[in-house]
Amino acid sequence: MKYPFREPSLALDLRVDDLVSRLTLDEKISMLTTWQKAVPRLGIGEWHIGAEVARGYVSRNPEKPTTVFPEPIGLAATFDSGLMEKLGEIAGREARILHAENPKTNLMLWGPTVDACRDPRWGRNEEGYGEDPFLTGALSKAYTLGMAGRDPKYMRTVPTLKHFFANNNEYRRGELHEHRAKLRKRRRRQALRPLLFGGSRPKLHRPRAFDFKNARRKDGRPNHRRNRGGQADGKGGVGE
Repeated sequence: MKYPFREPSLALDLRVDDLVSRLTLDEKISMLTTWQKAVPRLGIGEWHIGAEVARGYVSRNPEKPTTVFPEPIGLAATFDSGLMEKLGEIAGREARILHAENPKTNLMLWGPTVDACRDPRWGRNEEGYGEDPFLTGALSKAYTLGMAGRDPKYMRTVPTLKHFFANNNEYRRGELHEHRAKLRKRRRRQALRPLLFGGSRPKLHRPRAFDFKNARRKDGRPNHRRNRGGQADGKGGVGE
């Protein structure tokens, strides 16, 4: 039987509605993780979310090496958004190639990092593009476009803008539901500026980033963290 959600001639919204309507509640819950189990009765294979891409696609397979770029803080010194889009395209194409060979590899990628690098104690400064929010936005937007591609219908990959809001600080970093709301107005604007000028704003092209890493629960733990059995207990984690 060919379900309507598998019919490419139908509008995307109709296909999504049809698919969601056929999933049971347990099946929907099982997909709230980075390792989504297969649904054989609908012919849906398992789906894995998350692959490091800050410095190019990381295959983690020594038999399938991929291209490694300089750290983003170094790439930012080029001030070259055209170059960043080309690098994003390389990363996106390599992800597609490896996914075609092994569907367990990921097309939903963890990058670029849009956090402004303001605190040298932060452990992820090498992933960011520096302290300037406008430059971070411009370069992350270009990298996002390269990974996702400019096809009006199909995306090459799904980039993830990361991490969570105002991540670049060490003071009460885990108490997001309390501390983030107390940030000074200027600091909040600076934290959001990479998004306004970056990969999620349809200024020159329609939105290309559909995934935002590290949405948080009230206890401060990131929603994407699950153990490999898919349990939402906050221990371990498929991706970080």
